[in-house]
Amino acid sequence: DRVRCLRRYAQWQLLFDVGAVTVLIYLSGGLESFFSFLYMPVIISAALLLDGRGSLFIASVCSLAYGLLMDLQYFGWIAPLQIIGGTVQLKDSSVYFHTILMNIAGFYLVAYLSGYLARELHKSSLQVREQKKDFHQLEILHRNIVHSMGSGLLTTGIDGSIVFSNHAARRILGLPSDR
Repeated sequence: DRVRCLRRYAQWQLLFDVGAVTVLIYLSGGLESFFSFLYMPVIISAALLLDGRGSLFIASVCSLAYGLLMDLQYFGWIAPLQIIGGTVQLKDSSVYFHTILMNIAGFYLVAYLSGYLARELHKSSLQVREQKKDFHQLEILHRNIVHSMGSGLLTTGIDGSIVFSNHAARRILGLPSDR
């Protein structure tokens, strides 16, 4: 239940981020704004927080938000505020189409690549977990073998101090058994 709540929270946060970037683009000149790249970290975050499908979904939301903003600007239904940028220059339809197409292609490319990398990261973390488990089992086996040996075994450090001794070595040397 807790995971479901965190996933839903992440989805709402990502949708809020898309809205915030869209507002920033609107405030900085719409088509003239160079802030459309800020959709990319949102898409990458979706890949890490949700999964590959989550990044594609957020890329679709980014595409819709950006495309809608550009269409509303092109048809004159809204005028960018130009709070951050300079003056609005009228562009022809090919500039709008090219800008929208290139940004949407970038959104989906980032979604695909970040989804792929998120899956690989997940696989790698599972492999590391398995290797840690295997290493721990090997360490237990090694410890059991060394402690059950009938002959004494000592390891020393470079300075000659005893680093490890098994039960038989401590018994042979007359050392306390707690060492």
